[in-house]
Amino acid sequence: MTTEDPWRGCNPFTPEFRDDPYPTLRRLRELDPVNETPVGLWRLTRYADVNRLLHDVPAGVRTTDGVLPGVDESLSGQRLFMLQQDAPTHPGCADS
Repeated sequence: MTTEDPWRGCNPFTPEFRDDPYPTLRRLRELDPVNETPVGLWRLTRYADVNRLLHDVPAGVRTTDGVLPGVDESLSGQRLFMLQQDAPTHPGCADS
C-alpha cells in the first residue's frame, strides 16, 4: 500500500482486489481503518467501528435539512426505495 494509491490498495474496481480482497483489507485495517475513498465514500474496516456506526451513531441518508441528495422526490416511486429511507420509515436506521 503506497501513498500514491488513493484507494490504499483496496480498489473494488480492480480484478485483483475482487479475486482476493483479504490481504489488502487486513493491511488497510491495520494502517488506516477509517478512510475516505477517492469517490468520496467513507470506508470502515474494523468490526467495532462498523458496529458503533450502525448502533450508536445517529445517521441517515438525508441531509440535516431533510433533502435526499441527487433524488428528485417529485417523481413517483423515488421515496419508496428502501436505501433512501431514514427512521422511522426504515426501522434499521438509527434515529437522526
